Amino acid sequence: IGMSPFRSCTGLSAIKVDAKNKYFKSVDNILFNKSKSNLICFPALLETTDYSIPDSVTVISDWAFCECSNLQKITIPDSVYEIGEGAFYKCTALKEVIVPDSVIRIDDTAFRGCTNLEKLIIPDSVKDFGWGILNGCENVTVICSDNSAAATYCDRKKIKHRPE
Repeated sequence: IGMSPFRSCTGLSAIKVDAKNKYFKSVDNILFNKSKSNLICFPALLETTDYSIPDSVTVISDWAFCECSNLQKITIPDSVYEIGEGAFYKCTALKEVIVPDSVIRIDDTAFRGCTNLEKLIIPDSVKDFGWGILNGCENVTVICSDNSAAATYCDRKKIKHRPE
């Protein structure tokens, strides 16, 4: 089905996959690869406001939560090592995100347009940052170590940051 198959499908409220499908599965209307290691799409109109990503997930795909305006809280498990491009693009209800120590990369525009995001906690494990991960997040403060890659990124992009 290709990369980010439902990007900007703002009217999508559920994804169903036939149980016999060899490559994909749907759990609670959310699309995963068959092994549930890759969260592919969380429907934009899914009425869930608080979601805990399963421990089996290692990658949050590009645009996986794109324009999920109902999503207020996301819990990312320490099994995830990569947050894909635009993964939380325009999740306007998100206020705080804690990135676990397992994450090593946050890709381009991952949190772009999260206009109500106030606090993003980024551990020292994240060494690779895409461009514009916080574009349009005017009220965000990044919580990170002073000498971390996150602090360097924030200084370069003029983003407020402070240690815990």
